[in-house]
Amino acid sequence: MAIKERILKTIVPLVAELGTATIKVKDILNLHPGDVIKLNGSQNIRVRVGSNIKFRGEVGVSNNRMAVKITEVVKEGEINDGQ
Repeated sequence: MAIKERILKTIVPLVAELGTATIKVKDILNLHPGDVIKLNGSQNIRVRVGSNIKFRGEVGVSNNRMAVKITEVVKEGEINDGQ
């Protein structure tokens, strides 16, 4: 198999970040099922490939599963949006 084919078949982690939160350790220790954590973030979420932000998108549903619709490709060296 050629190197290019191997690279194209490589599996990489992809993470869609819904938002972030900063909370106290005592609040973390008191979390229970059903508790709600308010997230900082906007409608546009960041999509990471490995450790790099590569896309922005919107959360939605596809075939009864959570999904992300890509709305923007993040260019190399682009400044983070503060999320």
